Amino acid sequence: YHTMMEGSITVVSSASGDEQARTNFIKVWSEESYLVFWAKHDISDDSTISVYAQREGSAIDDQGTIALWGANGFKIMDGSDHSEVGDSLTGDSDWNPYYIDLNSDKLGYNSLAYSPEEDNSYSFVFRARGVEGTAEIGNVEVIRTQDTGIFFAKNTPTKLTYEIFPSLAVEIDYFAKNIGTVDNEFQFTPTLVEQGEVYDGAAFTISVEVLLNGAEGTYTSTPNDDGSDTYGIEMSPDDEALITVRFLAPDYDVVKGEPAGNRKFDVKLDPYDSGSDEEMREPISATLFIKPSQFVLGWMKYDRQGVLEGDSLAITVQAWNEGNYASNILLVVYVMDPTGTAYETPNGIQRMTRVASTTEPVMAPKPVLESDGIYQTWYPITAVWEEVFLPTETSKDYGEVQLYAMINPDPEDQDVDNGFSKQDEYLNQKDDNDASGMINVVKDKSSTPSFALGIAGMSVAALIAAAGASLRRKEE
Repeated sequence: YHTMMEGSITVVSSASGDEQARTNFIKVWSEESYLVFWAKHDISDDSTISVYAQREGSAIDDQGTIALWGANGFKIMDGSDHSEVGDSLTGDSDWNPYYIDLNSDKLGYNSLAYSPEEDNSYSFVFRARGVEGTAEIGNVEVIRTQDTGIFFAKNTPTKLTYEIFPSLAVEIDYFAKNIGTVDNEFQFTPTLVEQGEVYDGAAFTISVEVLLNGAEGTYTSTPNDDGSDTYGIEMSPDDEALITVRFLAPDYDVVKGEPAGNRKFDVKLDPYDSGSDEEMREPISATLFIKPSQFVLGWMKYDRQGVLEGDSLAITVQAWNEGNYASNILLVVYVMDPTGTAYETPNGIQRMTRVASTTEPVMAPKPVLESDGIYQTWYPITAVWEEVFLPTETSKDYGEVQLYAMINPDPEDQDVDNGFSKQDEYLNQKDDNDASGMINVVKDKSSTPSFALGIAGMSVAALIAAAGASLRRKEE
């Protein structure tokens, strides 16, 4: 407390109110619409009734809520004489119609027009703020005035790439709605446009299915000179169509190597609003992608449990392809050898000696085999080590040899001379392109004497055991 600061504070209580009446959330399909309502009000001079478009998921004072007043390009109009009321209702009035044009040039991309991608439904809020008065709101409607108009969009806007394989199909769903006030026909012409090199394979088969207002719909199909078809759907106002476009890839052509891996095809719909006689904007893009080969190795097996040095050994690996068709796939088998050549492998640099190789003529994609009902979706690929040897010295009569196999390795000079080249793999993934195993190799010169001594030893032991048994019987 200080004498120089002595004084008084008067606290005034405010009786100002803030009341709201709101509609359900509404999809405003076209900007060419009016919000129409009736109002009866008797409010004090310092009170107002304003109108807001509150986006679903937003609070009344959030950025997602748009005030329908002059700063945002809106104004309330008197429906009885079409005079301008302004930003809000004031004073008193008996029941009277009002309307607001919902098409504003000040919102930019923040249009009130509904987009399924954004799901921007709005509730129209009538907000009365002030000290004193009464207000009633009724007969609220959103009335479209657009004669002709079609809304068209892709159902899954976030999915841009669709993997596809030869002989398999991909389906993409689209949504169309007649947002006009008269009957209209929506037309579209689905095609595929290849990226990169010209596609030389067989054509994809394109077909459509239409559900109109949840039931099977009818449509027309008109062939074009370029081999495509134009489809037409007759739609009354507010009709909604779910359109499924199916793209079936042709069988793989081994000679042409088409459809080849790493190919991409852009989906084009060429939508057309017949009533407006206007070409429409393409929906969110979609691309068909043929995944390149992706080789994987599993187990490694042999045609025997052990092998004599100098003999041959058949080595079989389990291999499958998670990517597109591939031809003449190279498989190479090595033995781990500390004095061998340094090779780059998925496990790093390793010293090995190459001992066998083979090729698989064709490997089909695993998804294609599964679609065909084939249970075994892998290939047993066998290479023969013609003359087995021990890569390291050992004092034993045998040694354990570690074998290592790689599919689609970097080709060596001998592979290039035989016409092989490295094949592209999906995202260059190579960490699953190898397999390994162990095999016992018996020395050629020492195995027979050692085996003979073993047999003789077993014979002597058998005689001693027999003599012991005879002595025991005599003692009994």
